[in-house]
Amino acid sequence: MGAISHQPGMDKSEKIFVAGYRGLVGSALIRRLERKGFSNLPKRDRAQLDFTNESAVRKFFLGEKPAGRGFRCGEAYDWFLKNPNC
Repeated sequence: MGAISHQPGMDKSEKIFVAGYRGLVGSALIRRLERKGFSNLPKRDRAQLDFTNESAVRKFFLGEKPAGRGFRCGEAYDWFLKNPNC
């Protein structure tokens, strides 16, 4: 999956899930998204969602239905560094 693409006019209420939101990169990404006005950021830690359990992950994504934008935190953070005005 590629880095997120912030397009002009992107809906700020769009649901975006960041796995690893407590880590260095994930927490920076969440702060950046919140600073940019994104508010629908469901957060799950390891105790709430076991990513090694395929059934639990599938159930989470089917229930939450986050936006179709997928990314790895490292890629997204790198993208934000290269695109400071997004």
